Amino acid sequence: MAPDLDLSLFAKETPPAPPGSSDEVIRLTKLFYDKEHRIFVRLQNHPRIARYHGWDLKHGLLFDRYPAGDLFTHLLQNRDTPPPLLLRLRWVREIAEGLACIHSEGVVWVDVTLSNVLLTESSSIVLCDFAGSCLINIPGEQKLPYEYRDCQVLASHMTQMPRYKQGRLWKGPGSPHPNEDWLLNPHSDRFAFGALMFCLIALRFPHSPFFVVHDLKESVDIFKKHQALEFDTFGDVEEYRALNEIVRKCFYAAYDSTDKLLEDIRVVCDAMPSNAPLLQDKIRDSEVYLPESRSTNRRLFPFGDNEDEFD
Repeated sequence: MAPDLDLSLFAKETPPAPPGSSDEVIRLTKLFYDKEHRIFVRLQNHPRIARYHGWDLKHGLLFDRYPAGDLFTHLLQNRDTPPPLLLRLRWVREIAEGLACIHSEGVVWVDVTLSNVLLTESSSIVLCDFAGSCLINIPGEQKLPYEYRDCQVLASHMTQMPRYKQGRLWKGPGSPHPNEDWLLNPHSDRFAFGALMFCLIALRFPHSPFFVVHDLKESVDIFKKHQALEFDTFGDVEEYRALNEIVRKCFYAAYDSTDKLLEDIRVVCDAMPSNAPLLQDKIRDSEVYLPESRSTNRRLFPFGDNEDEFD
């Protein structure tokens, strides 16, 4: 790292394509970084989005530092004494606030995971990592190049939304008709948010006794259940019935907008009594595999140099 970088900032490096890369890989690499930069420019000044300081060509994309780390690691490190339910519900609401901002600006987050939720010093949260996100054209914006869809990632198969038959993706202006290959849209983000919300409240992943699903067979079984529209619930507990309904609507793509999802979450979270029974008193994973600490380097180069990958 160059010595003149402000140490109060975090640099997400934007290395060039490796020497000898094809023209296609070079093009996609530049597009990959430019896309994330454009997204953060769109989303700036919202309290639930990681604070962005621009793209320095020497150092990379620059952000505020968040020493408390990500929410996924925080929960696993405190698995025997998890944060109180009301705090976890506040995080659910704050994540929904960030997601509503993202969708209002024509962005599909795609990688909706607790690893991409950072804790602030005040124990609030901000959302980060839009490298694999999808940009959607919205009214009043310059039409975005179709090629942006070439440089995004797919979400985990366990949080992949079933292929529901839909006319338009959402009500109102700017809603495109889904193509056969249109896998990423606000509904798919809300589906993954439903699973994330389930994890925060129940302290386990849907259809699993564990917070982290490591077993491949178990993960495939969860995927098959979701594709068959078999969704987990919080059970028949009075205090959780309204939360059950929110998760159900996320899983069934029943929300017309993330603003409506946020509205429902605010009402339910405000109504949750402080003495509500816990569905689980701790995270039951006996072995914990914590992700590597975030460094300035990208762990994986965004594109391989295989022309078949871009067919």
